[in-house]
Amino acid sequence: MKSPATKTPLISSEQLFDGFKVMHDASVLIKGGKIIEVGRRDFRADKTLETSFLMPGLIDMHVHVVGYTEDFRDPFKAVRNFLNLLLYNGVTAVRDVGNYLETKFFVKKWREENPAPLFFSSGPMLDEPPLKWFHSRPVSSIDEAKTQVRRLHFEGVDLIKVYDGVKPETLKAIVDEAHSKGLRVAGHLGATSAVEAAKIGIDTIEMRANL
Repeated sequence: MKSPATKTPLISSEQLFDGFKVMHDASVLIKGGKIIEVGRRDFRADKTLETSFLMPGLIDMHVHVVGYTEDFRDPFKAVRNFLNLLLYNGVTAVRDVGNYLETKFFVKKWREENPAPLFFSSGPMLDEPPLKWFHSRPVSSIDEAKTQVRRLHFEGVDLIKVYDGVKPETLKAIVDEAHSKGLRVAGHLGATSAVEAAKIGIDTIEMRANL
């Protein structure tokens, strides 16, 4: 009887860390680009990759995919280098919490044809003036806060990021509007305390903030 694992890629490793424990002489069976089984070295497959140590890909939950370049003919060279550096260090997914939308669009297109980490991005941060970063959008009123959330939702962000100038009443408008669109809100807090933000319903607090 033909093994169902035939022609299925296999990774064989002397040691394998599955996130909970270390296994010795282990194998990972892959089908359709997905891991379907992990176990001892008794699977059958046509293509086998052998390694000494194997572990799940790392996830960086707070990153800004940026870099420096003076080659204006290739402005996204630094971004590509950043993505490659992540993969070389075992990071297979990132959560970008503040960046230009152009970077998000570039990474999305780049990933269609090249190896790159999964990329989840807030796009521009929302902040009350004066703005601290170039990749920020001003929210000077409740109405403007709601409008910016709707705009970012239309532009395809994966979450909303607020920065430290956002006051409690503005944060509440942002959180309510974002949640109505199915978006979570992350915050680098300052003008709003951690306790206030928690009561309002913020989803994550990214940096240490006043209680």
